[in-house]
Amino acid sequence: MRMSADTWVKVTDDPDLDALLWERVDALSSQALAEYAHSLGLFPPGYGPTMNPPIALAWPPGTPDDGDGILVWDIGDDSDQAED
Repeated sequence: MRMSADTWVKVTDDPDLDALLWERVDALSSQALAEYAHSLGLFPPGYGPTMNPPIALAWPPGTPDDGDGILVWDIGDDSDQAED
């Protein structure tokens, strides 16, 4: 599933924190990965009781699906997502 590029908010630009998240991508669900990110001090914009999105894997336009994606907060609504 690809997310619309205008809804992407990268989880972090810090390469060390990004590496820590990537170490757990395959072991945790999207929501559990978000909770782990919180434990590292990372929160999405507008975070709170009604804004606690999971983390999703997204691919910038032109990137092959089997290439490396980026970790983003899944803050878009379902209408922003489409099947490939």
